[in-house]
Amino acid sequence: MKMKVALVLVFMLLVGLSLARAQDPAPENSFSNDWVEIEWDAEAEVFIEDITAHSGAFAEAVGSSVITGNVLHEENTRSQSIIKDSFNDNRGMVNMNQASGSLNNQSIIRAISFVADPDALNMTQEVDAQQMGVNTLVSINVTSEDIIENSFNNNVGIFAVNQSSGNLNIQTDIIAIAIGGAVAISDASLAQINVVNTVEEENVSHSDVIRNSFKNFRGIVQLAQSAGNMNMQRNALAFSVMELNIR
Repeated sequence: MKMKVALVLVFMLLVGLSLARAQDPAPENSFSNDWVEIEWDAEAEVFIEDITAHSGAFAEAVGSSVITGNVLHEENTRSQSIIKDSFNDNRGMVNMNQASGSLNNQSIIRAISFVADPDALNMTQEVDAQQMGVNTLVSINVTSEDIIENSFNNNVGIFAVNQSSGNLNIQTDIIAIAIGGAVAISDASLAQINVVNTVEEENVSHSDVIRNSFKNFRGIVQLAQSAGNMNMQRNALAFSVMELNIR
């Protein structure tokens, strides 16, 4: 068997942006900490293989997220993350994480395999493990809000968006794509553990808002929202594209 690997490409993109606003003098009985944070994080992994001469291609997307042994105490705080009039008129792949909460684990993973041999085997596999345990959260007089407004309109492609105004959440978006070949096989596995966590809240408000967005969109959108605490979310998709001649 003769195998030729034409291209192997692996890339990871991490984008971070944060903005802070100085606190204005607060009247009595208002929040003592008033600030704005905008955070954009995107992470992607792509594996592209071109294997010819009666062989095959394999794309594997692997995720692992762990939040354990944390103690978070927040009091008299207010946070807000706003995405407005952004990410419009795009083509291709766009990933975005938004979190006004604390200690969130957000990941976006992509795997693509390509094979030129029309008789080859093409396989995709997704593996994701999420673990959360022995965490303690105490929130008193806390407000947090994530807002996406007038954004992600007129787009074509594969998009992923995670929103978390809560704390200690795990959000994972995975896509595995197989292109070409005569036979395509997909497999996915998920493992989740969430035990021995403690939450104490008093006068707390969390909200995730999407307004006037994702209009005239064509393609795939993965979206996760968590306004609560210690949640585990996973969006997984695997599909194949092949050419079929009918005679």
